[in-house]
Amino acid sequence: MPPVRPVALVVAALALLALPAAAGAATTKPKTRYYLSLGDSLSVGVQPGPADDPGNRGRDANTEEGYTDQLYAKARKRLFPALKLVKAGCGGATTDSFINGGPGVTGGPNCYPRRKLAYRNVSPRTSQLAYAERFLRSNRGRVAFVTVDIGNNNFTACADNGVIDVACVAQGIQSLNEQLPAIAQRLRRAAGRSTPIVGATFYQPFYSIWLQGGAQQQLAETLQPTTQSVNEGIAAAYATARIKVAPIDRAFKSYVPFSQTQPYQGLDPIPVSVATVCTYSWNCTPAPVGPNIHANETGYGVIASQFYAVLKAGL
Repeated sequence: MPPVRPVALVVAALALLALPAAAGAATTKPKTRYYLSLGDSLSVGVQPGPADDPGNRGRDANTEEGYTDQLYAKARKRLFPALKLVKAGCGGATTDSFINGGPGVTGGPNCYPRRKLAYRNVSPRTSQLAYAERFLRSNRGRVAFVTVDIGNNNFTACADNGVIDVACVAQGIQSLNEQLPAIAQRLRRAAGRSTPIVGATFYQPFYSIWLQGGAQQQLAETLQPTTQSVNEGIAAAYATARIKVAPIDRAFKSYVPFSQTQPYQGLDPIPVSVATVCTYSWNCTPAPVGPNIHANETGYGVIASQFYAVLKAGL
């Protein structure tokens, strides 16, 4: 046998040293990180049931097509491969029920549509916010990011058959301005300084009343400055707690002047703001499926994209 040369010995030694490292790399798995989703019915993907389902013709249903689910799928694929979704939202939640538990717009602690919760939702100590604080503190360092949409239901009861209750709107704004800053601050303290939290502004589903013609068109247009004012307040409340904001209102073209129009489903041109909310939500859909203020799958995709863009920019 020819003698083994020193160079060959060095190469062989390096190869042997590389084997354990390679094996270790192959077996190492990324650590599980959590995505905590908080909020109201938008956060759990609520949509009306299909017209061809006799048992659920237009009744609200929780789905896996919401922005939370679409954002989770994209973030897991592109940002956090071991991501786990914790969906804690509750349909019907208001800023008050988010803090204190108990009745939201549904009149009771149960979500609408009903879904099993990890919290009792009957008191400040068992509310969605209290649950979020416990989860964030107990998983400090393992939460990849948090999303929250809350406050929309402060105004849900203010529109009935195309009639806007101005006093109700004023009360909704007051409760939002009083309670959302407290929600934002408590979430930030529980999550710590470095955990990304992204809140959301809201689209205005009731622009759809413009399609009724007559005085409703003028009423729809008057909703624009109020909607902008509310969303500016939401953004300011989140900013006090260093929480970034996904501009859902902008994505839904909520402030494009009503004088700017576009064709919609073969109709004469209608305002861009109206056409957009009709395209991205169920609120222009006739009975029995609509009208329904919730986003459709396409609209939820637009919302998810806004959250993702803000989230990615902050990483």
